[in-house]
Amino acid sequence: VFANKPIIQVTLKFINPTKKDKSISYWLQNLVSAAGDPDKDYYYRPYPGGVSRVSSRDNNDWVRNPVAGWTGILNPQKKRGIIFLMDYNYLNTLYNSLPNNSTEWMYAKVGIPAGGTWQTEVKMVLTRGFTDYTYASDKIIAGLVIKKKDNKLLLTQQLAATAGSIPSARLQSTYISLGEKPRMVYDITRAIMVKEEGQKKEEKDLGYFELKDIGLQPLIRKLTIPDITPGQKVIRVTVNTRGFQQSYEKPFMVGAGKPFYEKAAPEKHKVFIK
Repeated sequence: VFANKPIIQVTLKFINPTKKDKSISYWLQNLVSAAGDPDKDYYYRPYPGGVSRVSSRDNNDWVRNPVAGWTGILNPQKKRGIIFLMDYNYLNTLYNSLPNNSTEWMYAKVGIPAGGTWQTEVKMVLTRGFTDYTYASDKIIAGLVIKKKDNKLLLTQQLAATAGSIPSARLQSTYISLGEKPRMVYDITRAIMVKEEGQKKEEKDLGYFELKDIGLQPLIRKLTIPDITPGQKVIRVTVNTRGFQQSYEKPFMVGAGKPFYEKAAPEKHKVFIK
């Protein structure tokens, strides 16, 4: 692993040399620590409610409904971590055997016809400088730390290139207040249960910020949001460059109550081997 390219890419090829169609399920297990001290590691898994952040002290090994093709291990104290990137189109489950400090993923079944071949790619990216993982792709890695102080939100945005460098990028940030939790009510006229939304959703444009010379070490931008009210909130960030546009968001709660935000899983596109 070279200092100027801390990324390992692996191509896995599955060949069916028989005269019968076969069905396989790819499952990869990693026993690894972010900085040599697994008790200080946290595991990040994208799911509909945001990003699940657990440690070896928690009891939440499974994410059966991942919404993106990545998972991460991070030691926030030493600011060292590992991002794994895989093909979301085939991803079925993210799993951590937390007492054993494992990081694993399982794909859905893939049919390989007689004499056919199926392959997939996995990347491992080593990171330095992050204290949070909120989003990862083959283009960028981002973290968004949110702290509450008095009646204000203190936001720390962290952004790095996954590989190489990005000359410049514009970060557009939006603060969304979702109000109260939607309720299920009975509609007498139609004789069905329907969802009744809570308070009207409010959005506040936090403006944009230009970042220059984005490399492997995360660049930092700090924001303050005053006069926050209780309820479910979402911070949404869109990263625009000349070559691509990608968005990510982080839901959180202010005050009492249980989170209710859920993101719809992106559609999957599989290639069926003929």
